[in-house]
Amino acid sequence: MIEGQGSPTKEVAKRFAYQNPSAMDDLLKALSVSSAEYLIAQAKAGADVLKIFESWAEGLSPDLFERLVITPTVDIIKRVRAAGIKKPIIGFPRGAGLNAIRYAEQTGITAIAGGTDVPMQAFREALPNKMPYQGNLDPLALRIGGDVLKVAVQTVLDTAKGPHIFNLGHGVSPDVKIENVHAVINHIRTGDGDYV
Repeated sequence: MIEGQGSPTKEVAKRFAYQNPSAMDDLLKALSVSSAEYLIAQAKAGADVLKIFESWAEGLSPDLFERLVITPTVDIIKRVRAAGIKKPIIGFPRGAGLNAIRYAEQTGITAIAGGTDVPMQAFREALPNKMPYQGNLDPLALRIGGDVLKVAVQTVLDTAKGPHIFNLGHGVSPDVKIENVHAVINHIRTGDGDYV
């Protein structure tokens, strides 16, 4: 909203947060209210699990991460729970690095998702109370298919110790072949897929 577009450095938004803390807090409060209302509506519409995507968590100092990610997420979850919603909530602080551990410990999420940049085994060992983990197949492997995809799927499955929700590290692109999606699903369910 502040950058006006995607940004590799997020400098305009971060500068605004540093120089206008009250205005940033007000903006985040409004976004927290809207996000909570949206999640509550999803739950009431029948969603089994809710998910908070924090796509701009990357590259934040610990202080900014606390203000811009943890505090609003805590507010969202409190509002959802106050509405009587008990559904599990997955948090995805994309690219948060070690800040993701604090996010898992402090926000009240039920499970955490990690991107392709997260070494799953080390991350899992750092999570509190064997928290369920969602992730983290490389979306490019899904696009490529064949043996590349088969090895990538098996690697995720081999690394996924403890509660795990198989998922991509981030998003499905429009050019993914549906046959590759079917192969992944079959592999997860049966131990092997028909990779093309």
